[in-house]
Amino acid sequence: MRELKIIRKGMDEVFKCDTAFGDCDNNSMSSGHCMLSALILQDLYGGKIKGGSIGGVPHYWNIICHYEVDLTGDQFRKPKIQVKKGKLYADSYEFKRDPFESLNQDFNKKVWSKHCKFRKRLQAQLKDEAPHLANKLAQTTAKLKP
Repeated sequence: MRELKIIRKGMDEVFKCDTAFGDCDNNSMSSGHCMLSALILQDLYGGKIKGGSIGGVPHYWNIICHYEVDLTGDQFRKPKIQVKKGKLYADSYEFKRDPFESLNQDFNKKVWSKHCKFRKRLQAQLKDEAPHLANKLAQTTAKLKP
């Protein structure tokens, strides 16, 4: 949980409208960053990505070691970081992606571009505060499959 807090704190500093997917919400800067956050967590810790809909809005989070983990729950007026053994959200499906698999196919180019920009900013943000996480993120970035 400690590392999740550090990662989310770093994300708070790099959530920007130019990396948000969909509409940017200045009242909740994590909006539009759920998929980007889930991709990073999967690469750092393995596991799977879940998808679903909350109030009609698409949303993504992770499953890591039988725990569902959501680092962007605050966009739905929930805690920023949610960790639960079992289901966080009732309506969900598995998003098919292997760790380190890029999503740079033609139909994903826009989200992949935002993800790469977000990932680079997060790595730079973590460099001073959590160098071990910045290094781990750099290593996982190097492993991304084209």
